[in-house]
Amino acid sequence: MRVEGKSYLVQDGDDFHDSENELERCWREHWNEHISSVTSYFSDKPGSLLEFNIETSHPEEISKFLREYNLDTSKWGWHNSSKGNPKNSISEIEWPDFSE
Repeated sequence: MRVEGKSYLVQDGDDFHDSENELERCWREHWNEHISSVTSYFSDKPGSLLEFNIETSHPEEISKFLREYNLDTSKWGWHNSSKGNPKNSISEIEWPDFSE
């Protein structure tokens, strides 16, 4: 990381990186290793892993995967998201009524 022309090492756990780019590369590598490990673990357990993309997947995928919990996705929605009309303050969030 650079601050006013000075170079600093960026720390990630016990590792040090020479730049933010190197740190980001390291994080991506760890992420990819994790995904690979999880995918490998569940490879012989069909139907036991739900891969859910919070940006593109639909809540119905969760309720189908967790069918035994009878989840009501009609109460789910976007809250405090950056999509569409972002809400920047906790007081601006339109909270659902969970009392039902």
